[in-house]
Amino acid sequence: MPLWVHAVVAFAIAPVAFGVAHIMPGAGMMAVVLGTTLWTVWSVGRARRRAGGASARPD
Repeated sequence: MPLWVHAVVAFAIAPVAFGVAHIMPGAGMMAVVLGTTLWTVWSVGRARRRAGGASARPD
């Protein structure tokens, strides 16, 4: 996956976390942790499926 895609996702997560932090102080960091964790899980899973790794699920 190109580096620019990761940058776009990071710049999308940041304002969401900023907005969450304005609504509920202290929750912005949790939004960042949740967003980056979900992105990492999806990205790694996609890379494994495309590479035909041993843990790839059939589509």
